[in-house]
Amino acid sequence: MLTIALMATVLIFVSEGIAAVVVREGKGAGKARLGQIDTTAATYLGRHGSLQRDPNYGSRVVYWIDFGGRMSDGRYPCEMASDAGHKVFQFSFNSAAYVTSRGIKVGSTEALLTARYSRMTTVHTTKFNHYILGGRPFTDFWVLNKTRRVYQIVVRSK
Repeated sequence: MLTIALMATVLIFVSEGIAAVVVREGKGAGKARLGQIDTTAATYLGRHGSLQRDPNYGSRVVYWIDFGGRMSDGRYPCEMASDAGHKVFQFSFNSAAYVTSRGIKVGSTEALLTARYSRMTTVHTTKFNHYILGGRPFTDFWVLNKTRRVYQIVVRSK
């Protein structure tokens, strides 16, 4: 009986550890939300790197925090951007560990994406099909043309 109880406890902790974080379209992920202070939002998303200023924005002050370990393609499972006031304006999801309320995650097919979200603006480029859901705040789905699979999901206010 003790063995069964121990196995049940282990299964509960393992399943919670690998459960996907729900991406709320136009809002954020889990308890982390657009507009929150970056350090507060970071506590809701798990293990993360330090707050770093991004030099790629010129005179605009932007901070980034990455979550999880660096993946083989150089990206992180989740990346969060905040402004000079440390308010979050973007979440970028690069891993299947993050799934939208309609079941779309990195790796989902383009056909499934368009079936689950029928009213999106589409911008076609040579590398990506960019699907935009909503209007401020937005949820973007980037589909890699050569695989026809979701490459990245972005929830942003700008």
